[in-house]
Amino acid sequence: MADTDAIEAIMGRQVRHAPCMVCGNADHDVLWTKDQFQYVRCSGCRSVRVDPQLLMSEVARIYSIGYRNKQGLQPASQTASPYHKGLLKQMSPYRQAGCILDVGCFTGKFLSAAKEAGWRPYGLEISTEAVEYARNRLDLDVRQETLLLTTLESGTFDAITMFDVVEHFQEPLLNLKAAAQLLRPNGLLYIETPNFSSLARHLLGKDWSVFFPWHFYYFTARTIGHVLERAGFRVVKIQAVDLGPLSRFNAMRGIENGGSISEQNIAKRLKNRGFVNAHPGPFRAAYHFARDIENISFKGMSRLGIHLGGKLVVWAERI
Repeated sequence: MADTDAIEAIMGRQVRHAPCMVCGNADHDVLWTKDQFQYVRCSGCRSVRVDPQLLMSEVARIYSIGYRNKQGLQPASQTASPYHKGLLKQMSPYRQAGCILDVGCFTGKFLSAAKEAGWRPYGLEISTEAVEYARNRLDLDVRQETLLLTTLESGTFDAITMFDVVEHFQEPLLNLKAAAQLLRPNGLLYIETPNFSSLARHLLGKDWSVFFPWHFYYFTARTIGHVLERAGFRVVKIQAVDLGPLSRFNAMRGIENGGSISEQNIAKRLKNRGFVNAHPGPFRAAYHFARDIENISFKGMSRLGIHLGGKLVVWAERI
């Protein structure tokens, strides 16, 4: 979506209206208004989007604030997390040439884990600060490019990952088609994205913390499957996992008030108050035990077609 034509302003930031960029339909139903932005459901493909949408020049400024708010100014751990190690192990059957691409890789934590596991990692990221950190501090091949304008070679990658990224695409169908072009035939696309049908969304409604205007699109298991099929993928598995952030944190209000756009979850708050440092072993064990029990339940429901977890996890292959 170009940053031109019919530009308006909301809360001092430039915006413009656009039809659904999944199916092209301009008709929609308004679900609610939050911070002067409407959240609408497409009458055609049923995907949910923000209307109007921030110009990408506005989003770039917000991302710069987000970098400073998050781990960008802190030393990034170069030790692979158990979660990343386990995920990369699950991806190993797709490994042929060994090239993996993380879209929206931020400072490159997952790419560092992939490198440690023997993959040849590449990253795309639009935050200038994050790209410089990944290149200069972690010696990673991270490019300040988008999927639609990348210089990477088509058919190169065995796997592409998108952690909390697809909701940031103003043109999700075109971006997913671009990802398909970068993958070899039968290559893997792995996606994590908020689940619009989650229990957390039903409980918190429009106040759920994932609703802010630089998240452009929101998907259910059905609608993410639909757009992936249109983009040239076959869906292997979709699960809804994790309870998700049970938070009413408002990132837009935070940024307007000159504060943080990064919410502090319970685990981070306990860590900041010294609880985790005082009891690292018991806390970590209890936390992971609770998460495991929670996800057994959510994964079981997903197998029955009931997707209530806060996060959609999607495995898809390029056709």
